[in-house]
Amino acid sequence: MPRVVTISENEDVKEYFVVTDPLQGWIAVRRPLDFERQQEYHVKIRATDGVNTDEFVVTVRIQDSNDLDPAFEYAGCQRISNVCINPRYTATCYLRQAGGTLKVLPEPIRAYDRDTLRYPIRYSLLPESQPASFASYFRINPETGEIRQIRPMEQLDVKEYTIYVKAEEVAPPGGLARSSVAQLQVNVRTQNSHRPIIRAPSTICYIPENAPVGFRATISANSQTPYQLNAYDADVTGGPGRFTYSIGGVYGNYFQVTPEGYIQCIRPGFASQVTNRENIKISVTCTEQDTTEVLTSDPLDITVVIAKVNEHTPRLQQYNPVELRAGPPDGRPVVTVNAIDEDQGKDGQLTYAIVYVQRLAVSTNNPTPADARGIFVINVDTGVILQRGTVYKGELYEIKVRATDGGGKYVCTPFYTSQPMMVCTEQFVHRVSLSHRFDEGIIRVKVVDDGRNEAPVFVNPSYVASIPEGVPLHYPVIVVTARDPDNQPLLYSIIGGNEEARFAIDANTGSIHTIAAIDYEERRSYTLIIQARDPSNAMATTTVSILINDINDNDPEFVSPRPPIVFSVPENQAPLRVGIVSATDKDTGPNGDITYSIPPNPLFRINEKTGEITVVVPLDFERQQQHTLIVTARDNGFSYSSDRGIVIPSPRSATAVVTINVIDTEDEDPTFIDRIYYAEVYENRPAGLEVVQVSATDPDTRKQISYVILKGDTNAFAIDPQSGIITTRIPLDYETTNRYQLIVGTNQNQKSSPSSSATVYINVLNENDVGPRFVGGPYVASIGRQAPLNTVIQTILARDGDTTSKITYAIEGDAKAQQFFQVDPNTGEIRVSGDLTRDTDVVYNLIVTARDSGNPPQTATSTVIVNVIDAGQPSAPLIDAETPPVQFALPQYQVKIREGSNLNTLVEELRIINKPPSGIQNLRCEIVSGNTDNAFATGPTSSQDCEVKTAGGPIDFETRNEHEIVVQATGATANEPNFRIDTRVVVSVVNMNDNAPQFIFAYPGLTGGRYFGAIDVNSNVGTPVLKVSATDADKGEFGIIRYTMIPSVPAQRFEINDESGLVSTRVTFIDSTPDNEPYEFTVQARDSPNQPTFKAAAATVIINLIRDQNRFILVLEGTDAAKTRDAYANAIVKIIQQNTGKIIGVEKITHRDILDGNRTRPDFASTDMWMYAIDPDTRRIMTFLDLQSILLSREIQDRRLSEIQTILIGTDRAVEFRAPYILPGLVQPLVYKTWSVWGFEAGLIALAALIILFGIIAIIVLCYLWARYQEHLKRQRYIQPRMEPVMFEPVPPEYETQILQMNVNEDDNADLGEVNVGFTPRAGIDSVTYIKNQEERQRQANVAASRSESRYTNQREATYQSTNPIYDNPDGAINASANYSHSNNTTAARRMASSATHQREGIANLALTSEEDDEERLMARSTLTSDQSRVVSSTRLRDDYEAPRSYSYSYAYSREFAQNGLKNTRETASTASHL
Repeated sequence: MPRVVTISENEDVKEYFVVTDPLQGWIAVRRPLDFERQQEYHVKIRATDGVNTDEFVVTVRIQDSNDLDPAFEYAGCQRISNVCINPRYTATCYLRQAGGTLKVLPEPIRAYDRDTLRYPIRYSLLPESQPASFASYFRINPETGEIRQIRPMEQLDVKEYTIYVKAEEVAPPGGLARSSVAQLQVNVRTQNSHRPIIRAPSTICYIPENAPVGFRATISANSQTPYQLNAYDADVTGGPGRFTYSIGGVYGNYFQVTPEGYIQCIRPGFASQVTNRENIKISVTCTEQDTTEVLTSDPLDITVVIAKVNEHTPRLQQYNPVELRAGPPDGRPVVTVNAIDEDQGKDGQLTYAIVYVQRLAVSTNNPTPADARGIFVINVDTGVILQRGTVYKGELYEIKVRATDGGGKYVCTPFYTSQPMMVCTEQFVHRVSLSHRFDEGIIRVKVVDDGRNEAPVFVNPSYVASIPEGVPLHYPVIVVTARDPDNQPLLYSIIGGNEEARFAIDANTGSIHTIAAIDYEERRSYTLIIQARDPSNAMATTTVSILINDINDNDPEFVSPRPPIVFSVPENQAPLRVGIVSATDKDTGPNGDITYSIPPNPLFRINEKTGEITVVVPLDFERQQQHTLIVTARDNGFSYSSDRGIVIPSPRSATAVVTINVIDTEDEDPTFIDRIYYAEVYENRPAGLEVVQVSATDPDTRKQISYVILKGDTNAFAIDPQSGIITTRIPLDYETTNRYQLIVGTNQNQKSSPSSSATVYINVLNENDVGPRFVGGPYVASIGRQAPLNTVIQTILARDGDTTSKITYAIEGDAKAQQFFQVDPNTGEIRVSGDLTRDTDVVYNLIVTARDSGNPPQTATSTVIVNVIDAGQPSAPLIDAETPPVQFALPQYQVKIREGSNLNTLVEELRIINKPPSGIQNLRCEIVSGNTDNAFATGPTSSQDCEVKTAGGPIDFETRNEHEIVVQATGATANEPNFRIDTRVVVSVVNMNDNAPQFIFAYPGLTGGRYFGAIDVNSNVGTPVLKVSATDADKGEFGIIRYTMIPSVPAQRFEINDESGLVSTRVTFIDSTPDNEPYEFTVQARDSPNQPTFKAAAATVIINLIRDQNRFILVLEGTDAAKTRDAYANAIVKIIQQNTGKIIGVEKITHRDILDGNRTRPDFASTDMWMYAIDPDTRRIMTFLDLQSILLSREIQDRRLSEIQTILIGTDRAVEFRAPYILPGLVQPLVYKTWSVWGFEAGLIALAALIILFGIIAIIVLCYLWARYQEHLKRQRYIQPRMEPVMFEPVPPEYETQILQMNVNEDDNADLGEVNVGFTPRAGIDSVTYIKNQEERQRQANVAASRSESRYTNQREATYQSTNPIYDNPDGAINASANYSHSNNTTAARRMASSATHQREGIANLALTSEEDDEERLMARSTLTSDQSRVVSSTRLRDDYEAPRSYSYSYAYSREFAQNGLKNTRETASTASHL
């Protein structure tokens, strides 16, 4: 029967071999084979004929081929699969050094064939080496790879050569020759044998004495050629920048030498600071650059000559006017001109000249004078001015003189550049000019009388003036004038009556003004004696009587308590009396009546009569510890102008700062401001060492903080409960634990908020406390006596318990052994370094020392026995140490691996030592414990060691930051047929930033992963809006999060705290409109703030503005604001959100406000919960009306209130949803009516009925008024001014009480004048207050009318004269209407008052006259309303009385009326002004 052949069982073999013909038994290769991986396969074959079966093994041996490139080899190279990659060598050569072999580091160039074919290697230099001139200097031995320099380099043209060395296999004919390339960097250095030499044009240079900073020395005093030094070095060709210069000597710090060799000034005004102003000595040296040995030149002594320059301008003296007697020349000097020039020699020699002579005044005795140029002459050398012509009394001459120096050179004017010091620019730096300097001055010569003189005469024998008290300083009083018959100037002075020094007089003009405060209460008049005197002391006198008018000039003064005023009040209590302020006024009557006020304040009130301050809202010490109030005390002062018959309001005020300190109660928890602390401490320090101090803050005044470690190693650390200082309990060990994490909190704050605790990271710093230890010693090695140099005979290994320490090796002891052997200090390879054939010893004992790099270093020693075998002797060592057992190099390995490492990442190679030359049979490596997560795997390596790799399990720092496994190796050797060894591997996971931050949202399903916030539209800058929060699964620094805002236009209005995530306002929103809202921007949370790389997440923030129409209030009865905030608020919001699908925000929770007539009263036992709603779909805030259908209609509201009631406890009750109250003086609730369809229709019908009713009433009234008007026209005569009259009779207006107050800083020195009615800086908008009631206004009008009857006979004239002023000045019309209001026509008077009001806006002009009639005059008096009286008094402006008038008014006011109604008048004046 035919047979069938197959490969049985071994799956690894099946991967490479296949039976292609089962009947014939042909075996073929399935995939390429690799000799380096496996050299032999055993293929088990099964043959069967269907009945019988037989198996046999076929051995397949793999034949090597040339498939691997040669590799360069040296210790310390970067390796992959035990092969050096990117090999790099370095060497150094020197200028002018004869050729020779270069010393190549770290080892001589050597490459080998990685295949077992072991082809020879041939070396060559590639032409791609740079620069191309390398071929002229270097050759390589093709057999050994030795690099030689074939000729010396003469110049330092190239500092570095990059040479590529090619190692190529010498393959047999027809074979493939593979190659590899290494890089050799040859650095060229100089053999520095010559000092540099300084070459100079001469040893003398010149600098002007006034040279600016940056001026360069020249080769001569008048030359523009700069003085330049040149340096030369016989070793290297010189050039700019090859040398640096320095200056020595006493004056070396005044100059510097530029890299180009120029000597320049570096200190301004140096010439004035040196001891010798003629010349100074400096010493210049130059130093080489870019040389291995830096040499400095011999010093060069240079003389700097300071050249004199004409640097100073002559200065003429100032001369007072000179008097010259009238007449012909008398030979006497008129004046001597003197000038000063600080220059020396010729530069300081001065000459004088007259530039011009001008006659400024002509004498009456010589009305047509001759030319003035010949009147005066000057001596050019002495400066004496002489008279050469006749002069006459009264003439005035102006002489301009000039002083000129001898001239000389001066340095260019430097320019200011962008540099901080003043320097000359390049084009001006050596420019020198010659010039004269001069100065000019004016001398005035006045011609005086020849001896005759007459006394002056005052225009008036006496003067009288009056001024109000309290006028400002320099207030003009009066001007007195005198005449002098001799036409001489007069000087005025006060010689009597001014003992108190209240007044002063201008000596030239005679104008008298005040120089001190004038007080009516101190003195009511002054009489001054004024004197006028001419230059010849002829004089005259007169008297000036000054009368002082009384005004309200004393300010109120706070006396009880005196400022600064401080009160204290406990927090959380209201209403509560704070204290009483009291002020007095030295004035009497209304001038001394005081009222008190404060700016509008929601927290405090003040009684305007008693000054009692009351707190109306509970205060919070933690929110604000101190409040400041500005209390204003204002009197009701006035002044009366008798000549104009008016009362001038002139109240005065004083302010005091009242500080209200809030008394704290214990109601706050301590919190940590710094959430993370970092500290470092060295290991092995004794217990009790202070590590770090944490700090928490307690907002309460009595700080009660006790610190405690909530989590962490309390066996290693302790914390002082009072100070927060963390100390060690035990000495720390870096090798055991190198980092600790503690969570610190306080006993007073057991909450889980982020600020209730702080995290402390403590890094333990390593110290050199563990010495190195040899692995496997003592060592025994054998070598033939003919062994070449650098033959490696043994490699030693030492491990250091300090993981950061580097170990170096050295041979010590036997000096003879050191002649033949040396150890590589880094790798531990022991090599042959001498010719062993020169010695006969057969055994050498080497003492090898391993030294770590700690401070201080620690060492360990071991013995290496070297047996030298002579030719012909057996290879067995002469001395055989006891064969040590096979073992791992270390009993425990400490390794690190990054979290998230890929599969099959090498963790550590576990070296097995003491392996016999025959190797280990059946080596097997496995993990026997600790690999619970299957994170690691192990197996043997080609060098018969064990390696640990990652196996795909979780390598996550946050899950597990350390793994401890036990690796076991088993196998057989000649001495140990069945050994079993193990070692412990501790794998520390290095934390990596592998998790991105994630934002936390309160209601993610409702908000859609967005943050919604809202603030009051009137919020101030810095108002908190909302807080964004994110978490990061990473620990340590990678888990620290910082917040930023992505720049955008909306984001410019906000800012975010990078640590807390608190978003607050940067600007106000008074300019915002609903069209621009909401404001939407993006915030970013990024981790690892101190790392170059980070992960980030973004979230959208949407912010709306809250206005009155957006607010709604839930009223809760029986629960105060604090209880509502802590127990109910979150649950209530959740209920409303669930039922409406809208985002509900709580703006504030306050006490309940209950309407009580025209005001509200607080109910502190109940709560108003202020809320708003945002539609998550439109992202906009909703209005009260928008919420009607889903929340606020009566039916739905009852249902919502019932749902809320279910979470309330006890007698607490949900009362209603309502809109906020609007309080514009009278409390009026902002009512949004709700209605059904039926209610809406009924409302429309009612509105239509009201419109019809008011329409009928209006028609009746208009008919009645039209009849009255027609009757009135028959009795009136109109005078048309330039515009059509406007005639109407307004219905007396109804007034609404409103409060408008504002603090205004008042100027105590302001001049109110006699006619100030409140429109000065002293009257602010805070003057507006409650308007008097109707009865009081009527009473004042009746009193005013009754006292003006005696003036009605002048009615026609006053009315006619007021016609044009009505058009030019509306106030005139108002005053005219006041006069006419006492005439015989009430309607006309009322029309004129109304017309004047409109006339202020340019509406119309009206003047009325009428017949006089006693009966109608009485009617006018009875019907004159207080409203019209108020218009008359309130519209009187200052400029009405300061401008000249061509008409007169008669006023219907008395002093009694002014006293009773002054406050009302001034307030109404301010109102009229603003309206």
